[in-house]
Amino acid sequence: MEIKFTVLSRERNITKNFWSTPDINHIFERWVEENNLDVDGLVVIDTFCDTFDVSCLMKHSEDVEIFVQVIQDLFEYSTAKQLYDALSEKGDLECSEWLEFNEDFFRQNFTDPYESARATFFGNVNWNDEYVRFDGYNNLKTTNEVDYDFEKNEILKLWLNEFY
Repeated sequence: MEIKFTVLSRERNITKNFWSTPDINHIFERWVEENNLDVDGLVVIDTFCDTFDVSCLMKHSEDVEIFVQVIQDLFEYSTAKQLYDALSEKGDLECSEWLEFNEDFFRQNFTDPYESARATFFGNVNWNDEYVRFDGYNNLKTTNEVDYDFEKNEILKLWLNEFY
């Protein structure tokens, strides 16, 4: 994942573009030192990411040090699934509804064999799939891959709220 952001020094009216790297904190601090800038006079004026809608990061645009720390931490995650897995509170995300498709799923979710058969028959089930969830009609739907990218921007917002 690549994130680009632009910082403006209000006192000197200079801007600098930064790209996310594992050592973005050090790069940013070196730029501040080399230009003898006051961190309180800096503001993030633009941001771009090739993976997520990062406009929600702009809530930290006035506190550039926190913003840079968020970018540093976010750099550790390359996929929406990795961000999702880091969350302790998953919220009401659709991807949270998917469960492992195995015998334990049937034991835990059905006490009536008839209901189990009905949900399977009227659902969309491939016995080779790895994940299962209930659809809007309480029938089963399976998949081999959970689509975290569908909700990637909501996952990012939850991650930001939990950790910042």
